[in-house]
Amino acid sequence: MEKTLLKKLEMRSSKKNSQKLKLGCCAIVFLFTLNFTACEEQNPKKNGEIVETMNSGKLDVLCDDAVYSLMQKPISWYLETYNQVTLTVKPASCNEIMKNLLANQVRVCIISRDYSPREDSLMKVYKVEKHVRMPIADDAIVFYVKTGNMLDSLTDKQLFDVFTRNEARLSKMNPSLAGKEPIFAISGSVNSSLFYNFKNLVAKGSKIVCPMKMLSTPDSVVDFVLNTPNAIGIGYLSHVANNGKVRLIPIGFHDSSGKYFDAKPVHQSYLVQGLMPYKVTHYVYVLEDRKNLPFWFATYLGKERRVMEYLRDSGIVPSFAKFQLIPE
Repeated sequence: MEKTLLKKLEMRSSKKNSQKLKLGCCAIVFLFTLNFTACEEQNPKKNGEIVETMNSGKLDVLCDDAVYSLMQKPISWYLETYNQVTLTVKPASCNEIMKNLLANQVRVCIISRDYSPREDSLMKVYKVEKHVRMPIADDAIVFYVKTGNMLDSLTDKQLFDVFTRNEARLSKMNPSLAGKEPIFAISGSVNSSLFYNFKNLVAKGSKIVCPMKMLSTPDSVVDFVLNTPNAIGIGYLSHVANNGKVRLIPIGFHDSSGKYFDAKPVHQSYLVQGLMPYKVTHYVYVLEDRKNLPFWFATYLGKERRVMEYLRDSGIVPSFAKFQLIPE
């Protein structure tokens, strides 16, 4: 089995090489780091109130509840750096966020999915242009069990069949389950981005017929898995990448052309290489296509060095970082 290790972060420019791509270990080279210090205005005010600039003003943000915990540190760092911004961040389901965005009720939001087919159709009917959005990081839907569980690997076909066919039983497909049907657990609700992405990527848009236990938070799913025999948790890689109490299940899969890829260890280096299924991108959407306070807030989350390091250490792939992958 191939081994992958995350190489030390390098803050230098990479040399372009069109002849070969080194694969395996991850080394991140940043292409862009924000620095607002040179153009920062000191306490810009009008009639005693702070005026909105690129680093001052009032900003209300809706954040996808599936990644709300992940974004707490970057948001706190933003507030430390730009203390002239009065920032309010509230968690909400992705459906509620999109509803507010399309109604012009929120200027910037963090959300982990694209427009739904219904939203896309309504935008076309009412001639609403797609919003400017900035990717923050690539994540993935993963399946995990308690350390010590004998389940070794799964395939995308097994998972599709189990979740969409009434007669399908995973215990009959996978001998390592010893005839015991697992209990699946997922966080959020049917309105969450996790469930939306799960339905579209794992179930390929089909109706889900397999019973699933829906819990309030990613941590509650982890607790359920740790305390329930035969439980399989479903979540984002960022929820559990650094949790040593659970084991992530490798998944073999078919790509869009039908080519099959063997199951690889669940790790961000394989996500970079496209060797993991169920990739999900976290975005910041902005209401207006101009360089105002919401735009610079989005840019901070997507391109600030400290944030990219944090996302890398959370086990996922920062969108504006360059990876050099070297085999061990």
